[in-house]
Amino acid sequence: MQFVIDFKSSNGDEISGTFPHGFGLDMVKQIRAEAECPELDLKWIQGIIYPLSLQMVRVNVEEDYADRSGRFRYEEAISVVVPLAGLRGFFIQKTIIRRNPACGTATAASVEWRLDEEAILAAWAADGCPLFWDTDN
Repeated sequence: MQFVIDFKSSNGDEISGTFPHGFGLDMVKQIRAEAECPELDLKWIQGIIYPLSLQMVRVNVEEDYADRSGRFRYEEAISVVVPLAGLRGFFIQKTIIRRNPACGTATAASVEWRLDEEAILAAWAADGCPLFWDTDN
C-alpha cells in the first residue's frame, strides 16, 4: 500500500508552469562540471530545456506524513486541486548525464524540469493541507 497525493487541475489546465528555453555558456560549464567531463563536446549537450505539459502530478507520501495531514483517514489516495500553472514554483531544473555503461564516459547531457517533491509537500503542509490549494497565496 502507498499513500499518494494527486495534485491536479479542476478542468484539465496545465499545472507545471514550465517553459522552454535555451541556455548559454554558464549552463554548459555547469553540465561539464556535473558530468566530470570538462571536454564534453557541445554536440552531446542538448541546448534547450523542454517544457512539461501536465494536468496531474502524483506524489507518494510516507505514512507519518499522511497521518499528520489528516487527509488519509479513509483512503490511500487524495486529490488536491491547484490553479493553472500552480506548481510553477515547485519545478526545478536538473542536469541529466547519460553515460556509456561499459566505460562510464559521458555520452549525452541535458537539463530537464523535475518536481521538487520535498518542497511541494512542505508548502502544502504549511498551508494546512487544503484540498483546493491556491498556491499563489
